[in-house]
Amino acid sequence: MYNSNKLIEGGLWVLKRWRKSECLHQLTMADSDIPEECYLYRLAKESGQILPRFHHVVLASSCQDQYAGFDSARIEVSDKARQEPTMGSV
Repeated sequence: MYNSNKLIEGGLWVLKRWRKSECLHQLTMADSDIPEECYLYRLAKESGQILPRFHHVVLASSCQDQYAGFDSARIEVSDKARQEPTMGSV
């Protein structure tokens, strides 16, 4: 969603249109115009009992990663995302 790599963004755009994959639309939160109705959002809200089952969770990120953003890999909200009016507050 906030990927700085234009090649990845372009590739996702082509795949979503060419393959008509529901999964890709869900993963990019493009399956609904209303963020709270997106599958990933609902899954995160409904499955509140799953995360406590894990004893240890390790998150690692690298500034050199060309696929996942630095903030995204650590499950942090980036400054760019916070300022975005539609999805930033989700």
